[in-house]
Amino acid sequence: MAVRIPLASPTPAVVPFIIDTGAAFTCIHAIDAIRFFGMTPALLDPVTWVNAKSIGGVGGSSMYIETPATYMLLRRDGQVEVIEGVIRIGELKTNGIPALLGWDLLKLFRLDVHGGDQVISLHRL
Repeated sequence: MAVRIPLASPTPAVVPFIIDTGAAFTCIHAIDAIRFFGMTPALLDPVTWVNAKSIGGVGGSSMYIETPATYMLLRRDGQVEVIEGVIRIGELKTNGIPALLGWDLLKLFRLDVHGGDQVISLHRL
């Protein structure tokens, strides 16, 4: 899935997301913010953020900033599905946690699981 985050970079980046049915929100963490969007460690310091929010999960809680994002998904027919939304960007201590596709976006899709092929397909509702 390609994502454009104007706060970080006007250029879209292809980000590998893990589908996380336990996550309420779609988010990227420090390693992806740095690698794909060129954010610096200083930009990932919640002390400098306005409206930082704590989000808890299985591994504890971390601070996140919410910002507008454009999601672009390539469909099987070659068309690009564009979804305007928001994304949460994790503070520097979230380094090492993969990008998560949460229910804020998952609720827009039907998920088909093909266990034998280890494939999950998303179909827009």
